[in-house]
Amino acid sequence: MKNTNNESIEWLSEQTWEQFRETGLLWWINRTLHLFGWVIVCELNSDLASDRNGEQVLRVYPARCRYRGFREESEDRGFRKLSRYLKDVVTQLIEDCELSSQNQYSEDDPFSEKHG
Repeated sequence: MKNTNNESIEWLSEQTWEQFRETGLLWWINRTLHLFGWVIVCELNSDLASDRNGEQVLRVYPARCRYRGFREESEDRGFRKLSRYLKDVVTQLIEDCELSSQNQYSEDDPFSEKHG
């Protein structure tokens, strides 16, 4: 897709599961999924250190769960991570929203109705 200056726009940028965890987004999504009895499980291996916590994601999958919510320590850690992430990317998020609304009905928009 091109912007108003006829520059190509990259709509998707693949990220790692480690990055998704580090931002606090996995925790946030799992908080929501708990309401429905679901969770995204992220199996880790600390022997293959790849992220800052010395853990590497080995496998990720959805699962049914019977528990709801997290312990207070996990909640505190999750809110801190997510707040730091939002602080770091808020300008880019606003720019993305503005760009998306300007190109909402473009033929090659990957988020248009024709792409599901």
